Amino acid sequence: MSVGMPKLMERVRIKIDGIALEVPAGTTLLRACDQAGRYVPRLCYCPSLPSCSRCLSYGCEGSEESALAEQAAVGPASCGLCVVRVGAEPGDLVLACVTTVRPGLEVTTDDAELRSLRLERLAPFLARHPHVCLDCPERGGCARDECRFQVPVEARCCDELGHCEFDRLVGYLDPEKRLARRAVAAPRTATQEGAIRREPGLCLGCGRCVAICSTSPEAADVLEMREENGLWTAWPKKGGLRGSGCSFCGQCVLVCPAGAITAPGPEGRKWLENRRKRYPHLAPVLPPLPWASLEQATLLMVPSRPGVFQLADASGQVVRISGCADLREGLHQTLVASESAALWFRYEMAPLYTERETELLALFAQEHGHLPSQNDLDDDLFADDLF
Repeated sequence: MSVGMPKLMERVRIKIDGIALEVPAGTTLLRACDQAGRYVPRLCYCPSLPSCSRCLSYGCEGSEESALAEQAAVGPASCGLCVVRVGAEPGDLVLACVTTVRPGLEVTTDDAELRSLRLERLAPFLARHPHVCLDCPERGGCARDECRFQVPVEARCCDELGHCEFDRLVGYLDPEKRLARRAVAAPRTATQEGAIRREPGLCLGCGRCVAICSTSPEAADVLEMREENGLWTAWPKKGGLRGSGCSFCGQCVLVCPAGAITAPGPEGRKWLENRRKRYPHLAPVLPPLPWASLEQATLLMVPSRPGVFQLADASGQVVRISGCADLREGLHQTLVASESAALWFRYEMAPLYTERETELLALFAQEHGHLPSQNDLDDDLFADDLF
């Protein structure tokens, strides 16, 4: 009698937007899509959690029917942004954060109906969160001490403007600005304990901080979600962080997508950088940036952080995929290299950039049958695994 392969070692073959890949049994569709390089929007999910924070709390099973039932009972069971289509046309709509793979599954991550649904689900978040600065024509040069357009302080974005995940998410889901941008005001009372600053008025109610605080061994389970006037907000269980027994591990800051929990100032930024190094698995999966022109002025907006960039030529064909410890420096070296024919670039931050580079190269090779023209097999330690 033969012994079967252990469950954790089983591999399941699926297709995501026509791309065939194998993933471990039990993998959620959201993680499978990330592995396939197909971004699916998410707000209440963060890396290291088995599923989204609200589904963990309320038992959402992943179907649209289940999500709607939970919303009616206890508020938003999930943000619903990670909705995807599975099966043959027209297929079923499911939440990718809690739906697991099964053999032969075909997944569609993007079509007109999915984009429309995600836009509908984004609207309530914009309705509660200050966002008018996201599309201000002067956001890049704003001194942040006064507003030329007389927007009151309560309706302005926070100091994370230009760096927060919610900013990127809004731009990705609504590039045509179909949802009206309004001066939404929110209470801006803030408190700071140690390096951590909390501004509850900016909370989106995603539940990430509560989930990571209650599941991480290094956290102290001091946060909880509270509902008031129909809005869910994260609060310390006993007044403040110290009074609730906070360990100040900083993981809540790392997973907050919208500036409700931050570490401001030079000392805070230094402290947070150390937190990022300690918890690299909490780096958010951000929406892909549109292709940008490869020129010095554009590179100044690229963070000096670990990640992977892609280069494209005049025809839009990807010619290079490269990981580096400093994205800005890596792209600058590419710009000054006379042999480079690239005109466009895009990037994603990834603390484990060598692994992510290898994943993207493997996916490119699988789809095109070869590596990008500027990627040299001799320089890739994982070249034998790409085909």
